[in-house]
Amino acid sequence: MRVSVIITSYNQKEPLQGAIESVLAQTRMPDEIVIADDCSQDGSQELIRSYVAENPGLIKPVFQDRNVGIPRNKNAAYRATTCEYVTYLDGDDLFRPEKIEVDLDMLEANPEADIACGNVAYLDSEGRKVGTWCEDED
Repeated sequence: MRVSVIITSYNQKEPLQGAIESVLAQTRMPDEIVIADDCSQDGSQELIRSYVAENPGLIKPVFQDRNVGIPRNKNAAYRATTCEYVTYLDGDDLFRPEKIEVDLDMLEANPEADIACGNVAYLDSEGRKVGTWCEDED
């Protein structure tokens, strides 16, 4: 199973670094990481270029030449993927270290499934969990 990770961002340089690092720290590395930047003006594009240089063949940048908004930026990223499975996060999100491994294991164990997803934890500015997307965590 091949998996692409999409990261979308707009003027999120500081949290974007954490998002990228959380993908690079996966227990099951993705086959490609597509980072789509929506014409940021805060140094995000330079940060992305540095990760591309450090990870040749793994990270593909998609740079908008003008601000196109979230849907168009995300769609441009999807069009740049080449793998059978795609997962994504925004530039201010983090993946848990096992996210890709767990999702792919679930898909392999359930061949009739078309999608795998997990819960989302909301954190405050200090990194403390303040809630979840789905309260039933079983």
